[in-house]
Amino acid sequence: DVVNPLRHFCRGVSVFQGAIQRIDWEKKAVVVDGGPFTRHREIGFNQLVLTLGSATDLRGIPGMADYGRPMKDLADAVRLRSVLINRLEEANLAKDEGNGPGAIALYKEVLADAAKPGYFVDPRRQLAYFGLADTQRGQNDIADAAENYVKAADQPDGSDWLRKRAQLNAGEMYDLLHQRQKAVQLYRLASSGGGDQSQAEMARRLLETPYAGK
Repeated sequence: DVVNPLRHFCRGVSVFQGAIQRIDWEKKAVVVDGGPFTRHREIGFNQLVLTLGSATDLRGIPGMADYGRPMKDLADAVRLRSVLINRLEEANLAKDEGNGPGAIALYKEVLADAAKPGYFVDPRRQLAYFGLADTQRGQNDIADAAENYVKAADQPDGSDWLRKRAQLNAGEMYDLLHQRQKAVQLYRLASSGGGDQSQAEMARRLLETPYAGK
């Protein structure tokens, strides 16, 4: 259970989760299937307690069953994570198909929902900001692209590669906007030591020669 993990609340107890296949009453053993990567396991017992489980009733609030997202077990957590991934993928596909305005609208919808407390388990704003900036760049919306590359770089949970790539791209946008000082600051961040260095060489070149869109 995601909200109330059994191992946390049942100290000193061995926990094994699986589907009961059969109960051997003569041997006093339960045969349990632990999943596709685990062999059937036989667990002996002196006393066996069988109890009913529970199902969340979403009928009390109109619309809850259709639009609510339960957060009770691991399967629910996986589904919640998939909601964000699927929406980002939808925006990415729109961008790849050349539908820039549609992709921009989708990225902005994801970011608006990500700003709502608890709406996504892991908002991953850095991916949405980066995708939005890439799309705006393709639409020649240079100022907004620069701003959103910077936002992508500023997100605390982004990878080092994505952060420095976003800094490099933002620097390029500011060069196109003839804001050289801002561009230089971002190139210096992208070329800084430690962590990912895949952007460093290009960033050092751009410190010497402003980006001209080629």
